[in-house]
Amino acid sequence: MRELPSTPNSRPPLPKPPLKSITASSKKLPSTPHPQTHFNLPPSSSLPPVPSSSRPPLPSLPNSPPPLPAKSPLVSSAPLSSTSSNPISKPESSYTAKSLALGLSTCHGCGKVVIEGRVVNAMNAHWHPDCFKCAQCGEALEHVEYFEHEGKPYCHLDYHENFSPYCFHCQTPILEANFITINDDAFTESNGPSRRLYHLNHFFCVQCGDPFLDPSSDFKTLDKPYTMFKGHPYCEGCHNRLHMPKCKTCGKSVTEDAVDALGSLFHLQCFVCEGCQLPFNDHAFFEQVGKPWCEACFDILIRNLV
Repeated sequence: MRELPSTPNSRPPLPKPPLKSITASSKKLPSTPHPQTHFNLPPSSSLPPVPSSSRPPLPSLPNSPPPLPAKSPLVSSAPLSSTSSNPISKPESSYTAKSLALGLSTCHGCGKVVIEGRVVNAMNAHWHPDCFKCAQCGEALEHVEYFEHEGKPYCHLDYHENFSPYCFHCQTPILEANFITINDDAFTESNGPSRRLYHLNHFFCVQCGDPFLDPSSDFKTLDKPYTMFKGHPYCEGCHNRLHMPKCKTCGKSVTEDAVDALGSLFHLQCFVCEGCQLPFNDHAFFEQVGKPWCEACFDILIRNLV
């Protein structure tokens, strides 16, 4: 019987894998710029009037607050609306005289001669009382304040529905003097306008509902930073939690400089040796089962595997 050759007690050491360097040890995450924001404070002379008809009156307009401090996002001033008309009080009514009839004064509404009875003096013209009405709904405007647009009178409801800016959130006219304007070219990606307007109380985080304006302040200011993501505003906390990449070690959002290694991102303080939990001072590491190891700990790991 032939004897088998003797087997040595110890196996030769396993070859050490090549040392990997952190090729992108510090990665700067792209910042999300804040879109341009306008805090509109138009002069009182450009604001539409508040009619004193039977409909509920509009809220009184506050005086313009002092300039806001420079904060992020950018705050500036812009006019309320290019279609705003000057305030027009309720028209004057009087009775016609013989001289007015002899002068063949015509009604601006129907074009017929105003002969007798009441006459409405408005918009530098004479009107029959039944002819001085809203160009949209036909409401009589003889005894109420009204709005003028392109030579036509309007009641306050139809004027604002047709010519005032609309809030993007609630899709109703903005009647207040102050409102928020967001300019962002990203809005055009959905074939929409690049500008969006908001009531002051309707500009808030779409995720948690926290307002970006301080509701307790006499002069509302942009109190918190925000980020527009896919056309909607998010507070900093919700944006980071929902949209920013996550650290492979701790699972939290990565918002600043990060380590790009092993096909993932890491916080700078989270990218450490799997064995000793110390950072890599020489920016080089060994990889084993998807984990980074320093050279000393990797030697121990290899010896334990042999």
